[in-house]
Amino acid sequence: MAEKKYFWLKMPRNFFEKHYIKILRAKDNGDLLVMFYIWMITESIDHEGKLRFSEDIPYDAEMLAEASGFALQIVTQALQQFSKLQLVVTESDGTLFLPKSLKMIGSESASAQRVREYREREKNKTKLTETPENAECNERVTESNVNVQKGNIEKELQ
Repeated sequence: MAEKKYFWLKMPRNFFEKHYIKILRAKDNGDLLVMFYIWMITESIDHEGKLRFSEDIPYDAEMLAEASGFALQIVTQALQQFSKLQLVVTESDGTLFLPKSLKMIGSESASAQRVREYREREKNKTKLTETPENAECNERVTESNVNVQKGNIEKELQ
């Protein structure tokens, strides 16, 4: 059985302060251009920043307009602006690649998620059981190790 893989989009806190976003927002329909860019990123999440309709067919502006629900005029304007700002690069086979998306995309399998959650629970248990008394005990154990090491050195010298 194929294991589920989870993807997420990590938007930087200062996303709307990025120069390319400010430039897009200053254009006519700027907020729609930004929304379309975010849509493209979310569509490319599980394809490592690449967008294609299928292995044989790359997206064109009309197909993107239909798939996204944005007007063809917005999609055409967006693709021109994205190319100019290098937010979208059209590869030789027609694939649209969003280079900045690679830093925003993360993924993990279901088993990796379970292990991460288990480790977090164990870490929290350790924090709850650690008391000043336990910490003091650890210090004494370390001291006794030092004494044993000193004793071994003295025996070897004799």
